[in-house]
Amino acid sequence: MSLIVPDVGEIQLLNLLRLAWSPTIRLFTNPVTIGPSSVAADFLEATFPGYAAVLSSGWTFPSSEATGRAATSANQVLFTRASNGSPAQIYGYFVTDGMGNLLWAETDPNGPVPFNGAGNEYRVVPRFTLKSEF
Repeated sequence: MSLIVPDVGEIQLLNLLRLAWSPTIRLFTNPVTIGPSSVAADFLEATFPGYAAVLSSGWTFPSSEATGRAATSANQVLFTRASNGSPAQIYGYFVTDGMGNLLWAETDPNGPVPFNGAGNEYRVVPRFTLKSEF
């Protein structure tokens, strides 16, 4: 048998998730290959001045995309460096649940992004999708 999740099912599953979760957005500063066996401990969380992980909010009602998958996104998260100090490079973001478990991660295609001076900003628009397995 093959598992098929129809568009309407993807939307409903994502809607149930977005109503039940409170994912935390975190930046990582190490080059890591994200894969099926990745865990939160694989990511070196940022520690630059002014950094704090952010509880995501404002998840949109899911919708189907032209790619054949449903997606939802949250409000943009803005990370701002408070002062100069030790150099940092941002490789992307990872998302954890309230227990610290890795939910998903995304490498910045433009990374690593230098993050060295006071006032530097890094923006993340968290996005989550479901896709059928064939």
